[in-house]
Amino acid sequence: MAGRLRAAAPGEVASLACAQDALKGEVVVGYGDVLFRRFILDALMDTVGDIVLACDALSRGRDYEQAGRLVDLVSCSRRFTGDFLDDDPLTLSRIGNALPPGEVDAEWVGLARLSDKGASRVRAELTAMKKDGSLKSASLLDLFQRLIDDGQEIRVAYVTGHWFDVDDAFDLAKARNVF
Repeated sequence: MAGRLRAAAPGEVASLACAQDALKGEVVVGYGDVLFRRFILDALMDTVGDIVLACDALSRGRDYEQAGRLVDLVSCSRRFTGDFLDDDPLTLSRIGNALPPGEVDAEWVGLARLSDKGASRVRAELTAMKKDGSLKSASLLDLFQRLIDDGQEIRVAYVTGHWFDVDDAFDLAKARNVF
C-alpha cells in the first residue's frame, strides 16, 4: 500500500473533467494504478450513499512520513471498530495529505462510487472549479474536500487492506507477489 507520488496529485481533477459528460448514472471513479481484491468493490457498491469512498482502516497506524510520497488520509465520523454488527452510516469529515496524526482514521484507497445524484453533484463542482480557476491544479482530494465543505455528505466504506497502489517498478514487483 504505497502512497501517491508527490508529482502525481495536481491535475487529477482536470483529467476527471475530461470525462465529465460520462459521469451519469452510477459510476466508479478510481486511480488507474490501484490493484484491489473484488470484495473492496463489493463493499463500495453495497454502501448506501450518493458519494462513497473506500478507505483502508488498517493503514491508520502507519508512519505516513514516507520519503517522497503523499498518502491520501481521511478523518471520519467514527473510527473502524471491526465489529461486523456495527453498520451505522459512516461519513467523511476531512480528506487530505497532511491531517494531524490524531485525526487520521484511514487511508483512501483511490476508489469512489457515485450514484446518479452524486455524479450530478460532482459535475456541478467540476464546473465551479473550472470557473474559479482551480480545476487544473486540483487533486481528487481537493474535489472531495470542497464537496464536504459545501455540505455534501460523503459516505465511507471501511476496508482492511488487500489493495495496492503501483507507483514504480519496485511496487509492480511487489504487486506480482500479492496479486
